[in-house]
Amino acid sequence: MTDTPNPTPEFSRPLRLHVLRKAPQHDIDMRATEAEQAQVAALLDLMFLSKLRIHGRLDAIDDDGWQFTGTVGATVTQACVVTLQPVKTRLDLPVRRTWLPAKAEPEFVAEIELDAEALDEIEPLTDPIDLGLLAMEELALALPPYPRAEGVKVGPISAIPPGADPIPGREKPFAALAGLRDKLQRDGE
Repeated sequence: MTDTPNPTPEFSRPLRLHVLRKAPQHDIDMRATEAEQAQVAALLDLMFLSKLRIHGRLDAIDDDGWQFTGTVGATVTQACVVTLQPVKTRLDLPVRRTWLPAKAEPEFVAEIELDAEALDEIEPLTDPIDLGLLAMEELALALPPYPRAEGVKVGPISAIPPGADPIPGREKPFAALAGLRDKLQRDGE
């Protein structure tokens, strides 16, 4: 059996760069349909997803590269990790991504000063670039890892069922060794 990649991503908005090259700036405002939101919710194991949107500006840079600056927004509903009740979270994520050609000239690369965060924002240039996939990636990285319903607190974890007393007469783990030591000392006298 062969594993084939998903030919149509859940939320895809490819932009053909050779067509866009005619203008240096492009305003972007893309929203997922209800069907796409349902597919992304299933992919990310969400109870519900609404208002998935990516908007901002795509700029041509240095004749060969592109940079997107904008926001990814969505309202997600996840299951509480304690009660399994729905937990709704609104996410508005600032996004900056730069695509540069893989064969960038060494002097061009040397002119750019990058900090550690900027390195995460640079990707190899492909044509097309897919802003829908960018939105899904940013959303997946920003999801709360342990959503909790309002007022839910996690208390101490115990292996003893609630209301049950610990096993009476249970000794501490090293108590048997202490007893053996005492016996050896008495026998040695």
